[in-house]
Amino acid sequence: MKKEVIIIVLLFFSLVLSGSIKNELRNPVDMKYYPQREFKVIEYLKQYFVNENWEDSLRYYYSYEDTLIQITYQKISDETFENYGKLCYLYNDENILTDAVYYNWENEDWINSYKYSYYYDNNDNIVTNVYSEWIEENWLAIYLGTYSYENDNLIQEFWQYWEDEETLVNSHLYSYSYDQNENLIEIHYQVYENGIELTDIYKFVYSYDDQLHNTELLYQVWENDDWQNSYQYIYYYDEDGNLIYADYQTWQRGWLDDSYATYSYDENGNLSELLWQYWYDDELYNYSKEYYTYEDFLSVDEFDIPKFQVWNFPNPFSSETTISFNVTQTSPFVTLEIYNIKGQKVKSMECINFFNAPGTKSANSVTWNGKNDSGDEVSPGIYLLKLKIGNSQNAGRILKVR
Repeated sequence: MKKEVIIIVLLFFSLVLSGSIKNELRNPVDMKYYPQREFKVIEYLKQYFVNENWEDSLRYYYSYEDTLIQITYQKISDETFENYGKLCYLYNDENILTDAVYYNWENEDWINSYKYSYYYDNNDNIVTNVYSEWIEENWLAIYLGTYSYENDNLIQEFWQYWEDEETLVNSHLYSYSYDQNENLIEIHYQVYENGIELTDIYKFVYSYDDQLHNTELLYQVWENDDWQNSYQYIYYYDEDGNLIYADYQTWQRGWLDDSYATYSYDENGNLSELLWQYWYDDELYNYSKEYYTYEDFLSVDEFDIPKFQVWNFPNPFSSETTISFNVTQTSPFVTLEIYNIKGQKVKSMECINFFNAPGTKSANSVTWNGKNDSGDEVSPGIYLLKLKIGNSQNAGRILKVR
């Protein structure tokens, strides 16, 4: 299992275990070369089953250029989604991740919170990782992570913290082990007592079948001078290799069923829904649902080279947004169409292009009040904008919030 794949696994489990966005950034090697996938997730929605109804809880929006550049985090408050954080990814000229910066939403503004900065060797492997926090209007370095590799596989993360500006103290260590197929088989976590002696804390143990599918994940803690079982996941796959079920079990003098996950996929093979249920008196009860929405990035219509630009402000918007375009071609009419993420057209507008002469730029705009052609307000979410001027067209993305 190559390191990019390994880190995707680590990211998933760090989120499952902690629920912390901060842990999402601890191992970002998969962000280093964000793959040009045909389909990219653009929205994540989580619901909980309360009083026999599914109720919204969390929603994330993903923004892309050539790579993922931002995740906006929202949570439900008084039946309305509100911002609470965003994660911005910065890249160098070679599209390699250099910084991941997290902001809190406070007093109607984005406030610096913390960031990770990444440094690479000549093989583009991360070798150091600096975690900093925004304190008294400045970035203060808190932790330094050092990465070691063997046969291009990550084998150690060594973390230290700054006791003062000049003194680094040993903090904790992650060690990674692999089988002959380069599958990750163990993550071992240790901390330094007084910055000197390593002490075992926990470990993950991975098992695989003959098709190299990860079939078990065992979590153990170090207690009473031995490794003690805590919980495990058992994974089941269909004939195409898609993960379809997962059993979560806890250890209480034996393995007890705790909860059960069901994975569903769309027609393109993308994970579209994750249903979590819990066991009670040998019956399953709904607990939570997670929905994933994708955009097809490689099957977009082949446009003529656009001779204009299009943008809107504010974006995101709640009540109305102004869509502007800048043209350098002659055409008396501009057609504006707005689609929801299912590809359904919700609004059509036309406006006259007051273009004076070839080669002369003219800026035009039109205001959208967030309503469809029937005059009904559209739901909060991502909308796709398509503008047509003559034989040319261009596209953009609009985010509507409550």
